[in-house]
Formats: sequence, structure tokens, C-alpha cells
Amino acid sequence: MGDQRQPHEPAPSRDAPRAPPAAPLAGSRALLGPIPLAGALLLTGIFHSEVARRLPIAILDFDGSQTARLAARWVGAARSVNIVARIQDLGRAEEVLVQRKVYAVLVVPRHFERDLLHGRSPRVTLMYNEQYLTAGI
Repeated sequence: MGDQRQPHEPAPSRDAPRAPPAAPLAGSRALLGPIPLAGALLLTGIFHSEVARRLPIAILDFDGSQTARLAARWVGAARSVNIVARIQDLGRAEEVLVQRKVYAVLVVPRHFERDLLHGRSPRVTLMYNEQYLTAGI
């Protein structure tokens, strides 16, 4: 009987000997708090005052009604936009967008007032250049 081991002896391992566990880096725990906090403070400082204000837009009013003009005035009262042009056709709307004279064109559809008076929700469209997504539009 060639191999006579006692029952309490472990069997020899065929695995390669393992290296001892590495000691934790000295001071690494001390950096877990300040680094994320510093990053958060840095980002807060960068984006604190970066709010879109007075972005130039144009209004394309196909309805021409008093209600459409009132809606345009409400839009113009917002601090984030500044109505710089009132245009008459889609060609001009595309032109001012491509020339970067405005960030967006608000299109008020025909029959805007009539649809409101009949209880329907008219679809006001905002046309914008997708290069301006950083402006928050």
C-alpha cells in the first residue's frame, strides 16, 4: 500500500505556489474622499453660470392672428430667448438657421387660433440646427 496518509493530512496541491497577498497601498483610503469631492466641486464651478440666456430665435407665424401674436409675446418674455426676427416663409427660416443668425425658429401653424377655440391642440414646431444641442435647445 504505497500511499499511506493519515486522514487529517491535506492532499498535496498540484497548483503552482501562490504569491502572498499584496499589501494595500499606503494612503489609498485617504484619497477616496477628497478626489471625488474635488471633482464634484470642479464640475459645479464650471457649469454654475452656464445657463442659456437670451438665445436669439425667429418667429414664423403662418396664422397671423391676435392669439398667435400673444403666444409669440409669451415666448419672448422668457429669459432664455430673445426674438430677433419675424420671418414670412420656410426658405427664410432655413436661411437664418444655416447662417447662424438664430438658434431656432418657432413655427406657428395656420389655423392656430381656430384650433384653440375649437378645443384642439395646434402643433407649434421648433426648428433648430442640431449643431446647437449644447445650447440646450
